[in-house]
Amino acid sequence: MENIEINNNVKINELYDNKTWIHGISKENIKITIFLITICSDQLKYSLDAINKLDKNISVLINVIMNIKPTSKAYNEMRVRCKTDFFIQNDEDMELFNNSLVIFDNIIKNSKSKYFLYSFKLIDNILGIGSPPIIDCIKLYKNKIIKKYPINTDLKNIVSSVDYFWHQPALKDGYKSKDTKIKIGYHGKHRSDFDLMLRQCKILKSIIDSNIKTNSGHICKLLRSLNKKSENLIDYFYIIINHFIFFT
Repeated sequence: MENIEINNNVKINELYDNKTWIHGISKENIKITIFLITICSDQLKYSLDAINKLDKNISVLINVIMNIKPTSKAYNEMRVRCKTDFFIQNDEDMELFNNSLVIFDNIIKNSKSKYFLYSFKLIDNILGIGSPPIIDCIKLYKNKIIKKYPINTDLKNIVSSVDYFWHQPALKDGYKSKDTKIKIGYHGKHRSDFDLMLRQCKILKSIIDSNIKTNSGHICKLLRSLNKKSENLIDYFYIIINHFIFFT
């Protein structure tokens, strides 16, 4: 940590793959690495801004995973690069609340030995379900457990289910995950219509592709987002489905 700078106002033009800095006021007792995973979309600046605004009383390490594809390879970089006890998957369309580090720290202090993963909710006004509309997104991993489970980086055709396939071996070995049900930020708060279209395509692929693990939540996300953007929901829905059937 000695050679890593403390910087609480990192600029977007300073980012590059594997850029690392400390957010906070101290280099001592850093337990968490936040991995900012990006393909340099317009949403990146908002995610970075949220990181810059995090509470400075708890220091964390920030590392940028930039333009690494497929998603499985990008996620695998987290377990390869991590040197702290815990790490957080922070995609570029995620924006953490200012007090998130306090919440993470409390979870860590009370973490159980068999738990390798704690998940948190993000508010998503287009894809989310409930009031407020939420989805599962932010994940806090225990490094000493998850580092033993490499991700199959050949999973190019199951982008929507990388996490599912990554977690299965750990779960089979008796380790556990916990849904904290805590709302900790926003998801896609500044997404464009094009970003939403890409997300809808991923969701639909997970529904119609038998090789991908899916659930009823995917259908709810798709229908909700289509309803937000179209007065003729059914017509729009069948146009997208027919497109995928024709080209697959």
